[in-house]
Parts: sequence; C-alpha cells; structure tokens
Amino acid sequence: MPHRPAPLGRLLTVVSALLVSGACERSAVSTTDATIVRDSAGVTIVTSLRAQWPDGGGWRIDSVPRTSLGGVEADSAQHWRAPDAVTVLRDGRVVIGVEGELRWFAPDGTHTHTNLAGDGPGEFRRVAALHTMPGDSVRAHDGQGLKYAVFAPDGSLAYERRTDYEQLRALGRWIECWTRFFPDASRTMCQADPAIPASPTNRASRRLSNGLTSPGPGLLRTLHRVWLVTPGVDRAFPLGVEAGIEQFGIANGGEELFVLHPFYSRSVVTAGGEPMRIAMALNPAYRIELWTPGGALERIIVREGARRAPTSDELADVPEALRQQLSRRDPTLLDRVLAEVPTPDSLPALQHVTFTSRGELLVMREGLLPSHAQSLYDVFDRSGVWLGTLRLRPQQYIVSASDDTLLAMRRTEDGVVLVEVYGYTR
Repeated sequence: MPHRPAPLGRLLTVVSALLVSGACERSAVSTTDATIVRDSAGVTIVTSLRAQWPDGGGWRIDSVPRTSLGGVEADSAQHWRAPDAVTVLRDGRVVIGVEGELRWFAPDGTHTHTNLAGDGPGEFRRVAALHTMPGDSVRAHDGQGLKYAVFAPDGSLAYERRTDYEQLRALGRWIECWTRFFPDASRTMCQADPAIPASPTNRASRRLSNGLTSPGPGLLRTLHRVWLVTPGVDRAFPLGVEAGIEQFGIANGGEELFVLHPFYSRSVVTAGGEPMRIAMALNPAYRIELWTPGGALERIIVREGARRAPTSDELADVPEALRQQLSRRDPTLLDRVLAEVPTPDSLPALQHVTFTSRGELLVMREGLLPSHAQSLYDVFDRSGVWLGTLRLRPQQYIVSASDDTLLAMRRTEDGVVLVEVYGYTR
C-alpha cells in the first residue's frame, strides 16, 4: 500500500533532461541581462542569471509572528515532538495535526478545541495533509491514503470520503513511494518506468544470504515515475521523475546499513496556486519542472550558479548529524560511517518548495543545518523569473503563503518545533 513515510516537518534531473533535449528545439529565444527564456518542443525554459529585485528591495516579512504555537508548558495542546501537518485559516486560526488529532487554535494562540484521534468518522491515526478550503473549511487526509474528511469552520465534521482501492489499483501497477495529497484532493502515486535506465546508483535489489533483499553497498538513488491520480480516482496522468531517499550503503556484518548524509538531496514534489500547478525538482540540480494537473509539462525553471561547495562550518555539522542518526545502533559505527561514506563536494540546490496562493514559487536553498544563520528562499514569479531572495530565521521553512500571510515551522535551539504565522508585504 502506498504510504507517506515521514510526517511534515521532520527533520540528474537526468531522465527528464533527456526527454526534453531529445526533442527538436525551436529557435524562439528571449534574452535579457537577467533572464533567458526559450522554447523547447513546446516547453518554456526560463533560466535566471540574477535576481530582479534591486538591493534592499522585495517582499518584507514581519520580524514578530502574529501567532506562535509550541512549547508552552502550561498548555498541553501545544506539546508535540513535531506536527504532522498544519494549515492556517483565512481568519487567522491555525489547525495542527498531531498524532491523529486536529488541534484548533485562535489567532492569539488560545487552544479552542481538539478533534480526537481514532478510527471513526472524521477520525485519524495520523494526519498526512491539511488544506484550507473556501469558506475556511478544512480538509484532512489520513496517513494511509484511505480517506479524507472535510470539517466545517467550527471544527465539526461536514463529510468524509473513503478511497476505493480496487478502483485505485485498476489505474496502474503502483509501487511504494511517498504519496502526497494536493489542494484539489488529487494525490501522487508512483510506478516503475522501464524507460528510466539502470545505473550504478539506480540499481535493483539482490537477495542476501539471510533471505532479505538489498540494493548493495554504495550510493543509491532509486528513480521512478510520479503519477497524478484525480480526486475522483478515475484517471491518472504521468508526471516527471523523482528519486527515492538518497542514501549510502555499507556492509555491516551479515546486513547492509544505509546512511543518509546531511548533504544528500531529496526530490521535491508539491502543488498550489490558482489554477493549480505541480512543481517537481529531482535535485541536486537547480531545475524545477512545472506540470499541469492534466499531465502536461509546461515550464522548466533553472537558476544558474545556485549550487556551491560546503563551508567549513557545514562540514563540521556532519559528524553530529550522523551520530544522531546512528544513536540507536552500536556507537562504534560512527567512525566507520565517517570513514566509508564520502561527503558530497557540493550541497543540493534546494531543500523545499512552496507555492503562494497566487502561484509564485518560494524555493528554500538552505537553512536546515545547525551552522546556518538564516533560511534563504528564492522567489520566482508565475512565469518562472527569479525575483529575489527572502531571509528567514534559521531552521525555519514556509508551509504556505497567502497574499499577506506566511505559515512557517521552525525548530529552536532547544529542539522545540514552533508553528508560526507571519504577516508580510509585497
């Protein structure tokens, strides 16, 4: 059964490039000193050389949040390890999914009520996604993709829809991957694609002596095709290619241990704007594909010179990050992992992507490593032109953005995950 393996907030494009470049290119090219726009087989490619905003210009984010939730000792509703999903309503209220519960908060941070976890109508064991709908209704998807429920603005259950898995299976031969739920109630699924060539990093598993299967030691990036399944589960459209979790395998006795280096990349797939579009970035290159819900690739966004080598401070973050990852295993493994797992010579181009309600793209470049003094977001307009950069607090990323409100999550130095709502001006 497809699943979404990690809750929200827990902390090359080779195939797609071949598909695009293999077609006959037309010669339509528009060039300025900051942007190159060209057409390739009906797909617009926008390459940004520098930002449009002048020095000191651009959007302004309030320095103090309108609402800050999390870590309040006197309020048990604000205790969590990390929220699974969050959304902000148009009237400023915030809804947070925690261990299957929906916790509702007023704009001033007061907890108003909780929809409890469970298996009944409108109840969940884990909330995979939350979306604010017109009229401040809230749609919640469960972690297994079995159902979603819509709640009225007062938190009462309006209706529930369950997924017909026989209908879903009839649409394709699905493989296990990260299932994402989009604002229009569509979802992503994955299929193996024979057109994607095998490689030393995109390799099949083999059977071990203990009967288990493993892809073997070395760097692993498993590529597969993402599909969009319509809200009615009656049609499915192929989209781009994403990689599984980038990891490195080392032999460990009779088993193989797979490690996630803090510099490894993760593919990004998200949707938003009106009309809705889907953004896909295979990573680690700075190349973002924009797809329609009907499965058409309409635009590719490229930013030149965005990748860089890690700093000495970032390199110093590596041992502690790996130590925490191995904390439940033999502590002597850390020295072996540091010796055998090579450190990439550059950082991934992006960490996270968010659509604004108007359809602009907010692309997080950095901010999640302990040494980062700020979170950096590139802002692209709907056409894919790089406008400029937003600077947020470290360990902070944007969940959603309306015309004048940013919903963000931030991990403090004490390890507390805060949910914050900021005002901003364009």
